[in-house]
Amino acid sequence: MNNWKKILNELSYRVSTGIPDLTNEQHLMKLWDILKEEKWPINVRVELLKNLQELDFSNKQDLATYASKHKIRPTTKVNVGGKETTAGEELPDLKDKDDVGVSKNRTKDHETTDKALNRKTTDPSEEGVGAGTNESRAGEAATHKALRMLKDGKSYDEIENYLNDIASQEDTFLQPSWVKASLSATKSIADTFGLDNIKEIAWDTPSGKKVIGAENHGTSSDMFIKLKDGERVGISLKKDGKVFIRNGGYKQTTEQMYSDLKDYGVSKDAVDSFKEKTNIENYKSDLSKSLVEAAKVMKDSVVVKDLIKKVKSDKDYAKKLGLTDKYLNSFNENFFDNLIKKEGKVSSSEVKLIARLANSPEMMKENPEAYNNMREADVRNTQRFLKAIKDDEQIESAIKQDVLKGIHIDQILGLDKDMNLDTFVTIYGTTPEPSQLNEKSIISMFGGEVEQLVAQHRENPTEESKSQLNDIIKSQIEIDYKDGAKDGVIKIKHEGPPPQEYPLFTIKSRARGIGASPTLEMAQTTFMANSLKFGLDVKKWPSAQRKSFERSLEQ
Repeated sequence: MNNWKKILNELSYRVSTGIPDLTNEQHLMKLWDILKEEKWPINVRVELLKNLQELDFSNKQDLATYASKHKIRPTTKVNVGGKETTAGEELPDLKDKDDVGVSKNRTKDHETTDKALNRKTTDPSEEGVGAGTNESRAGEAATHKALRMLKDGKSYDEIENYLNDIASQEDTFLQPSWVKASLSATKSIADTFGLDNIKEIAWDTPSGKKVIGAENHGTSSDMFIKLKDGERVGISLKKDGKVFIRNGGYKQTTEQMYSDLKDYGVSKDAVDSFKEKTNIENYKSDLSKSLVEAAKVMKDSVVVKDLIKKVKSDKDYAKKLGLTDKYLNSFNENFFDNLIKKEGKVSSSEVKLIARLANSPEMMKENPEAYNNMREADVRNTQRFLKAIKDDEQIESAIKQDVLKGIHIDQILGLDKDMNLDTFVTIYGTTPEPSQLNEKSIISMFGGEVEQLVAQHRENPTEESKSQLNDIIKSQIEIDYKDGAKDGVIKIKHEGPPPQEYPLFTIKSRARGIGASPTLEMAQTTFMANSLKFGLDVKKWPSAQRKSFERSLEQ
């Protein structure tokens, strides 16, 4: 019995579906052959197969639940509440009841999806329809609808016309860009799993999860499909390759990160030290110093004095510089001296006033450093953040773990034992062709050693083998800490040949204008979505995708 996992794996290879069904007579015959090869005594083989064919259930509902997931021959012997009977005597009535429940949930899920697809901008918000914006929900619903229409025999042209009719309405949330992405994702799903092999299509709604049997699935799935052999597939839908792991206000995003670092096992002292180095107050202090430096330069500048006179008399020019009365009213002859005395602790309006004066053509010609020093507070904040990661091995390891979590490595490779799904994939609705992050592409990205360890873990799944696999994957992730860079780049070191590095994510802090609150972004580069479709060698990509990616790197 110690070899049972090995035996089941071997049986998986020998049956045509790849999934052993121990109520299928042909599968049992193959199992008999394997047991014989493993030198099981004949009396033990007979006893095992006899037990497998005599199923015990405590009540009729347990039998119905089992029957809904497995093909049971009517002649199969079963025990229900201690009474021996056959499956055929109990299944018809019970299965009909189960079908009624599935049908009701399916109808409700499809209605909810269609409502999100056609939602008007004036419609009230609705609960239980997934995370994200109304636009992204409409896009997800479009994929759901397109796949259903495809199953009903509609052509891609008919589906595209249907969705574009919705997107062309001024008061709906569905965008033309999402229509293209949804059709691309639909094609990927149909080609990967086989349109005729798809039995159920559901959204991430309470009723949809009941149809699939994926309550508390524990993934970022936006929709699900169920195949005819019972396999439940969770699908994360992305419009394109522009995906964020973290994105939001700097203070809120770092506070969440500090909490997550503790969950990753980073010590309290390490988290506290990281927090001290990356706190938003450091950014504010840095920006304040640059404001003071700019004020010292500008307070005696003849160019600035002439500029002030010009914007006060020429409203059109003032408007062109973004200097409305709101900002000009806060200016007086003591403005720069007061700012210097306050050590930069000024109002948002005063910050924007000095920034816009410093960014004027006149001032940029005389002394561009005054503005550039303020503008580069973002870069310095990014550099502080990167240095804080580099300074501590615990923090660096946890950030890499955060990246792996962001691309759902454990779930894609089937290492997440709490995932209530059989398969999980991420599909990018890139055009003209879709791309997919799945087990095959993950292994291609990280190389042969990862493939070997995945196979070993499947044969003998232990926490030790999972940890070893995780460590190997993390060892192939590298963070580029180049001094002065506007963002940090997280790369995969591919073993080759030849050995190469590929940009996977960027980390950066930025403010949308001086005086605005900064944000923190951990964003996936477009390399991921493109490489999944066109390979790891950028030189071999189609011209349009290669040039677009190269431009993004330059920027």
